[in-house]
Amino acid sequence: MAQTQPKLGPTGAKRQAGKGLAVDARQPVLTAMPPDRLPRAPWVVPLVALVLITAGLVVFANGLQGVFLFDDAHAIVENLRIRRLVPLSTLLTTERPVVEISLAVNYAIGSLSVTGYHVVNIVVHLAAALTLFGLIRRTLGLGQTGATAGSLGAPMPLSPSSLRRSVASSLSFSVTLLWLVHPLQTESVTYIIQRAESMMGLFYLLTLYAFARSIPSRRPAWLVVSVMACALAMATKAVAVTAPVVVLLYDRCFVSRSLGTALRARWPYYTGLASTWIVLFLCGIVQHVLWPATDRTAVGFGFQGFSAMQYAMTQPQVILHYLRLAFWPDPLCLDYAWPVVSRVGEAAVSIAAVGGMIVATSWALWRNHWLGFAGAAFFVVLSPTSSVIPVRDVAFEHRMYLPLALVIVVVVAAFASIGRRIGEALRISANARHAVGVVFAVMAAAPLGAAAMDRNRDYRDALAMWQDVAEKRPENARAHVNIGVLLEQRGEIDAAIAAYRKALSIDPDYPDAHFNLGVALLRAQRIPEAEAAFRETLRLSPSDPGAHANLAGILAGRGDLEAAAGEYRAALKVAPQDARSRARLANLLRRLGDLKAAAAEAQAAVQQAPNLPAAHEALAHVFLARGDMASAVTAFKRTIELDPANLPARINLGTALKSEERFAEAAEAYRDALRVDPRSHYAHFHLAGAYMSLGKPEDAIPEFQAALELSPSDAESHIGIGRALQAVGRLNEAAAHFQQALVTDPNRKDVQRALQELGVAPLP
Repeated sequence: MAQTQPKLGPTGAKRQAGKGLAVDARQPVLTAMPPDRLPRAPWVVPLVALVLITAGLVVFANGLQGVFLFDDAHAIVENLRIRRLVPLSTLLTTERPVVEISLAVNYAIGSLSVTGYHVVNIVVHLAAALTLFGLIRRTLGLGQTGATAGSLGAPMPLSPSSLRRSVASSLSFSVTLLWLVHPLQTESVTYIIQRAESMMGLFYLLTLYAFARSIPSRRPAWLVVSVMACALAMATKAVAVTAPVVVLLYDRCFVSRSLGTALRARWPYYTGLASTWIVLFLCGIVQHVLWPATDRTAVGFGFQGFSAMQYAMTQPQVILHYLRLAFWPDPLCLDYAWPVVSRVGEAAVSIAAVGGMIVATSWALWRNHWLGFAGAAFFVVLSPTSSVIPVRDVAFEHRMYLPLALVIVVVVAAFASIGRRIGEALRISANARHAVGVVFAVMAAAPLGAAAMDRNRDYRDALAMWQDVAEKRPENARAHVNIGVLLEQRGEIDAAIAAYRKALSIDPDYPDAHFNLGVALLRAQRIPEAEAAFRETLRLSPSDPGAHANLAGILAGRGDLEAAAGEYRAALKVAPQDARSRARLANLLRRLGDLKAAAAEAQAAVQQAPNLPAAHEALAHVFLARGDMASAVTAFKRTIELDPANLPARINLGTALKSEERFAEAAEAYRDALRVDPRSHYAHFHLAGAYMSLGKPEDAIPEFQAALELSPSDAESHIGIGRALQAVGRLNEAAAHFQQALVTDPNRKDVQRALQELGVAPLP
């Protein structure tokens, strides 16, 4: 290869590459590297991978005991989509199809066993760490300019290869280890549903890694892998929208030295990367962000909580907080409820600080320094959640999953540069310096890992976690609402009501707090207060289907059936797939006498939710009211099949069978009811009636007696046992029960006649 005259790079220093081959800092820099792969000792990468995997397992193993928490409830526990893997179309038509598929696989293997979900999260994080190690190592070996290995320590030749291996492996390992065990990562790893962030991060890193692999190898297959990984990232979480931009910046800084050169050299590849943005449109993300959806929209320009400008003014404070946590990760908080800035003056200092960082990044990027890429990538990756697009949750720690790596790269590089200067002054060899650097990295990782392990313990108890949030962020109304929910689940209704009222003292216009308060008051049988809470919910959120449905139940309970039906219709207008509310509407319409409309609603409920017992039960009652006993029997049997503990359905099944004169089957249905609840007055009473219809008064007597023990003043039970006693010739006892029936219901002419037949006068 011919020699050329050295040229001055951006800093005025001579940059050497290969065996004396000069490199112009404005030109591609891959002239002296072996085209296939980095030179390396064969044992280095496997050893590093083993150490990283071991460290990750040690730090996150105690997170396997974490419980479902926060958004896990609706994303996993209550998510009916993940209950089956086929058809895949059900999972693919969501905003995060890759996440949904992973959850469906978890559910198929272990249902709602939380351990399996944690195992997947840890595996994803370990895979992301190994990819990050490979990416940094490849980047350090791309060439020798101000953007590469030398600038992370000192200018140095690419030879000998052992020295380059030492630089690449030690720096890559140090960065990856610190990133892997950092406590900030716990929210993306131990909080189950935030696998969306770590999975997206994995595919994002694979996109960059595959591109880096394609440069020395010149194999187009790696570019295809990069595009595929980018598409998967887009289908995992919308933050991946920035991936093509970051790849282009990476190309400009480390490979092509200019955007024009990068685009001209690899325009088919960048066309492929850009085409992955279509995934965001197919998943509905673009529409959701750009156009308003409902008054409950939490992300995008349709969000009504605050303006895009207010959000943008708040984010510099959040970014500085993220950076502080990167250096001192305490205290960590699951839910910040970060207050939104309303005036520029409130955030002037943070705006100036972040603005200064952006200016410095722009200058370094213009100078083609690697710090320019690190800073630009940091801000670009954060931009979907830390710019002008309003998000209800202003700050979340998991958003630092990828940006944290860039912060750690800068810190490690700074320490490497200091170490180089000290080492050169002390005449310490380069390999020894890098070994010392690794030791310092391990020493720094130890307390970080211990802090992460301690943080994982907070995820073992949902109530303790939310109490921790309330302690750290006392003005977080959502924390108190979630405390209330968990207390309510434990049966501590009064404490739950107090927690909801605490939330409302912080935010009186919080619809969820009003709604949950209404539910708790309902359970406490404080009906008027519950009604007021649901009406306040609807004032703040008029389309809340749950509030409409619960208000309908209250109205129905006090006999205002028309108003109740109206509330159910309002709920169904917002949530037409709510089969439970549709079944309840069918019951109301039946009670109002509109059997045709009731049948239509019940049949629609059955079609929408074939496995919902309430839907089949509502349809059964319509058949019962129509006198179609055969159909009623079928519908009640299906109800019982789906809900074996449904006592009323078993009793009503007996009634329908009895109406068809299938008395033996009716008796068996009542006996089944008593197996569910041996103290059911109605089951004993109706079983006794079935025995009477079968001509077995001697069997009916003990059942009537059991019914009377449960309800001593029930006139019908006294009449029934009187007739049974009369049938077996125990006339005096029969007369006593007839007389007792008249005490309860003096106007019963049939009982008066029965006493006359026995020659007994009614009691005065």
